[in-house]
Amino acid sequence: MLSFSLDTAERSLEETLPHVVLKLVEGRTKRLRVLEQSAQEKRRELEQRSAETCAVSSTHLETFRMKAEGKCEEAMEVYAQVLDSLLMDLRTQAKEAERRSGAY
Repeated sequence: MLSFSLDTAERSLEETLPHVVLKLVEGRTKRLRVLEQSAQEKRRELEQRSAETCAVSSTHLETFRMKAEGKCEEAMEVYAQVLDSLLMDLRTQAKEAERRSGAY
């Protein structure tokens, strides 16, 4: 309803005072340009912040990857030690079993 009233007022002014309507249109155009520039600046800032966030996230992920690889290597070493220990225990048990069977 408000836009209809403004359109009607603008048309009636256009007929009686066209120079006033031109000034209104120029002012509206300037405000729109300012709003567009502001929106573009905000969009650029947002894109820059997004890029910075991605860079920080990438750095954190890289650090996490390096820590995870270190933990994996440690776990593999522990696994190898436990496996060696089990094999030694099995060999010892096999030798004892041979001795027992040979003793009887």
